Parts: sequence; C-alpha cells; structure tokens
Amino acid sequence: MMKNLIGYLKQRDSTQTEAEFIVDARTIAIDRLFIDAGTLWVIDFKTTEPAENEPLNKFIQRQQNQHAKQLRFYKTTLCEIYKIPVRCALYCPSVSQLIEIT
Repeated sequence: MMKNLIGYLKQRDSTQTEAEFIVDARTIAIDRLFIDAGTLWVIDFKTTEPAENEPLNKFIQRQQNQHAKQLRFYKTTLCEIYKIPVRCALYCPSVSQLIEIT
C-alpha cells in the first residue's frame, strides 16, 4: 500500500490513537483512526508473528480469519457514528504488512 507504512500511519493529520467507544454497554478500543480521502481508516495493531516456516500469504490469511469479526464490528459501528465510508486493516509490524479486512 505505502512504502513506509508506520510513518504514513503516524503522520495523518486526523489521526486518533487509542480511541474508545461505548457500544451496547461494551467498550471498544481502536488503536488508530484517521481520515484519508473521505474514508475513515480503522487500524488495529497486532504483535503476532508468522509461525516457523509459515509463508507470508498463509500468515496474512490466518490474521484475516482470526480478526475479521472484530474489525467488521468496528466498521459497522463507526459507519453508524460517522456516516462516512470506513475501511479496516490490521498492521503487523513483524512483517511490515497492512492487512485490509473487507
């Protein structure tokens, strides 16, 4: 997506870090939010690493499967609050990958 992902994520003018929302008596904490070209981005940082000898594409697929439900909930919730398009992604520094959840 971008050459320097972490720099890009940190330099957004509209960035909020550790944003918290209360939804149905449940607190959700989002690592990073920012608006880019009219879209609200939800970024969830994950410190997990690929298993030994796990190919990158399998690691990405595993992360998508593991966290999709959580990020889709964030997306639905924030679409209702902000009334703008929302995109969600995981950021895994161990592999320098921004993994979009659709």
